[in-house]
Amino acid sequence: MTGQPLFLTIAGLSLSVAGFAGLMTAFRREGSWTATDVWRLRGIVRLSFIAMFLALTPPAIFLVVPADAVALGAGSLPVAAVYALEALGILRERGRAGPARWMVGYFAMDAVLGVAMLANVVLASAGLLAIVLLIRLSHPVGLFTETIRSFEPSATRTDAPRPGAEVQTLLTTAAARAPEAARQEQETSV
Repeated sequence: MTGQPLFLTIAGLSLSVAGFAGLMTAFRREGSWTATDVWRLRGIVRLSFIAMFLALTPPAIFLVVPADAVALGAGSLPVAAVYALEALGILRERGRAGPARWMVGYFAMDAVLGVAMLANVVLASAGLLAIVLLIRLSHPVGLFTETIRSFEPSATRTDAPRPGAEVQTLLTTAAARAPEAARQEQETSV
């Protein structure tokens, strides 16, 4: 099938991005997750798995009907459906939370990509489908990047010791006890 190696590569990359969510949990301790971080983590896993299954759809269809045009056209339909559902979700969110600037951009992008995938049902372009799937994968990658960016280095966290804090504590304690130790040493030598 035309583009099959690329679709399988996109599916593998998608699964790898989903696996990064597990890596992120190792970087954070239990009490340091914000609601936004949890939302991002769930989004990374959900969107990565969706991208993986969408990328696997054309090769699977090709196994049933060994015709490129059928596999690529039919494989574009679920992608268009996902973009339509995402656009509806944005409209629902807008109704609950009120309008926000980010919603307009996401809605417009989902609409354009959904229409492109509807057109690809007829065009059956492996290249167009692959590009849209890569764009789809960029969303969980962006969430991953934002979550990693939100991690604070341990030196600035209030609940983590600073590097060298133990040494500083020992020096401070020793300096505070030095006059008393000197006095006790004088008393014992006399």
